[in-house]
Amino acid sequence: MHTRFIVSVIASLAILLVQVSVSFAQSTSTRPVVTLSETALNKYIIRIGKEVEKDWVSQTDVNVSFPNGLYVDLWGSTGFDGKENFGREIDITAGWANRHFDFGVSYYKLIPLNDISAGLMDIYAETHHILKFGDHTMTPYVKVDGMIALKDVGDNSGFIGAVGMRHAWQLNKTFSLSQGLEFLYHTPIFHSDSGMEGRYDMAFNIGLSKSIVLSPIVLRVATPISHMHDRKLSEAFGGRVTMTFR
Repeated sequence: MHTRFIVSVIASLAILLVQVSVSFAQSTSTRPVVTLSETALNKYIIRIGKEVEKDWVSQTDVNVSFPNGLYVDLWGSTGFDGKENFGREIDITAGWANRHFDFGVSYYKLIPLNDISAGLMDIYAETHHILKFGDHTMTPYVKVDGMIALKDVGDNSGFIGAVGMRHAWQLNKTFSLSQGLEFLYHTPIFHSDSGMEGRYDMAFNIGLSKSIVLSPIVLRVATPISHMHDRKLSEAFGGRVTMTFR
């Protein structure tokens, strides 16, 4: 499939989702929720556990979620070493989710953005179930990502299959803990060996107000389960500030 056609499809889907969602939101009394977050980490470990930036990065996320389940997301990472690598990246996502499913498409592109057709497309589908036990919310899930390499990205097409559990614990009105455990298998995407990986994510959160949350402790640990030459036990830490507008 021609890469310009693929990029056009991505752009058209994103525009259509926004138009439909805005129209829906205007016809109801519930406005979309806008979430802004800024995260600083001492290194960038991507989902499959590979360290792609070994120095500090600043990662910004803007998410707009609509009452009908549609959402759009813009995520960017800025490395401070001045090199064109995964430390300097932008991701655009459009999707739909409810209490049991999440479907969407993402476009990954390294900076500079001089050629929009040179990137990686991720088509994903997830099924999950939300369970509440007092102050605990447990969300087991199964997720599949299909990766399509566009122009000059190299042999990066493949897939990721994952099972995991998300856990949110409301300690009291001010403090909460969010964490996630995921086990995944992936083919040789992102110029890496194929294999199985385990990942743990954690954030300790402090609610400063109804719209502002400070996470002074953010942790990510990734370790290979099967043998991979380009993978090892990796840890990243940092902090995050999140603002939500309703």
